[in-house]
Amino acid sequence: MKSLMRPGRAEAMVSYPDLSCEYPCSWDQNERLTSARAQTKERDKVAKAWFVDDNTRLEDIAAAWREVIVRHPSLRVAFTQHRQGYWTQRVLPCEAVESWCTVVEEATEEQLSTLRAHVGLHTGQLFSVALVRRTNGLEVHFTVDHICIDSRSLTVIVDEWSRFIDNGPPTVREVDDKFLRFCLKRAPSPEVLRQTLEEEARAPAKSFPPYAQAPLSLSENAGRYQLEAAKVKIPWTGFSFDARTCAAGIGPALLASGLDSLHGTQPGLTTEYPMIGVLLGRNSLEYDQSVGPFSSWFMLSVPVGPDGLATRARKVHGRLLNAVRRPPTPFALETAIRVNNLVAARNRPYHQSPRYLYANHLMPTRDLTVSGKAARAIALDGGLRGYGLARALSRSWEDGLELEFTARADLLSTGVTEYLVRHALEQSRSEAMATVEAR
Repeated sequence: MKSLMRPGRAEAMVSYPDLSCEYPCSWDQNERLTSARAQTKERDKVAKAWFVDDNTRLEDIAAAWREVIVRHPSLRVAFTQHRQGYWTQRVLPCEAVESWCTVVEEATEEQLSTLRAHVGLHTGQLFSVALVRRTNGLEVHFTVDHICIDSRSLTVIVDEWSRFIDNGPPTVREVDDKFLRFCLKRAPSPEVLRQTLEEEARAPAKSFPPYAQAPLSLSENAGRYQLEAAKVKIPWTGFSFDARTCAAGIGPALLASGLDSLHGTQPGLTTEYPMIGVLLGRNSLEYDQSVGPFSSWFMLSVPVGPDGLATRARKVHGRLLNAVRRPPTPFALETAIRVNNLVAARNRPYHQSPRYLYANHLMPTRDLTVSGKAARAIALDGGLRGYGLARALSRSWEDGLELEFTARADLLSTGVTEYLVRHALEQSRSEAMATVEAR
């Protein structure tokens, strides 16, 4: 294998802002980094692969990726943990990440799996790009850690990569330092950090808040998740209401009501399920074309009761929007979200409690384009991740809402995701039929 990240004229022509110092991490970053270091969650990576039928474009693809790396320093940062739960980030020069991008001659799947497995906080390598020569074309394998980007960032990266492949580097080269400035606004100030560290020093072990001195630990079954997943795509016309206006709330509402009907409480009672919600935290056009983990984690409650899907989805959607507008939490979420018994809560990460769920809402990601046409996507084992008892991932497409349910089969019964899919279809159809009958 040989490196592709050769220093070129693109790097020399860029006028960097002051990226040599260490920037404080935002509260959301602190949560993710602490969880990853303590291994309280499985590694969170995105792996994509495309086939390009033109082998001669290898150097163009490599040069375009070098340009992306130069423009977005958030892809090449080194994180440092100073005290438990408090991190800083330092931008690495392009030369330091040149080994993360390689050409592989006729690589085996085992070699590619090894390259993907090397990406993560445990090695400090945040991405991997492997260009594989084949007899009939070229394969592009891209893996990136979600520690450094969010879903919108992935779209920005792929769009720029595609544009630079065909058009070359832009005439005006700018460095995207918006996320680092974003962190400066949202990170704890030196005074707040000093006060919190003093409180931590005075607090007894296993106390709450702020951070405990006792390390977080998992149960014996950790790392041996039995996960299953299922997908369903419901057309927008299949809903009795305008689902586009509350798309982010439909997945959590269906997930909570599905699990409630499977393992739920007494019928007729309105209950609330605690849930982790994730939405893009970009609240201005200033950050729209930037790269970094702008998405934020929030705790919300999801109602389950006699109300219809439209009412419950709008409530969840509104709570998500209110959470996004709120200021950041005063300490990291991994520390804040615990079981009810706060005295003993320090040794129980929230995702061990079967009452905590996870939800996300994404816009679809575009594929890599070469010579004006989309490269054929290669199916990869994405490595399903377990967040709490179950997860609802939703994507808004032009023709409908795609829902992907992932559940812990070791905590729930086998076939629970198939049940959740059937429940989602029944809920949307029953509401549509009820609307027709009412008319």
